[in-house]
Amino acid sequence: MVGELLGMAMNEEINAEKIIELGDRIYGLKRLINLKLEWKPGLQRFPRVMKNRLEGPTEGNTPDLKLQLREWCEYRNYNFDTGYPNKEELERLGLDSYL
Repeated sequence: MVGELLGMAMNEEINAEKIIELGDRIYGLKRLINLKLEWKPGLQRFPRVMKNRLEGPTEGNTPDLKLQLREWCEYRNYNFDTGYPNKEELERLGLDSYL
């Protein structure tokens, strides 16, 4: 349904893979804009609910958010220290000319 509506707006065939790619590109562009505006990865914060101790079988444990963020950056091809997408990711998203 979303793909059909988006496809009509863009006048092209849109499938689930294309929607994910568009989302990746939007996020990458947003990230580049924020970095140009002097946002730093150290300013990244998680919602309070993610910092709360868990209930149930894992009660008493809090997730290692820094580790999760590092793994997320690695998975998404973003540099953990600088916040920038790597060269291959920028090329994949067609954003390499925005640096």
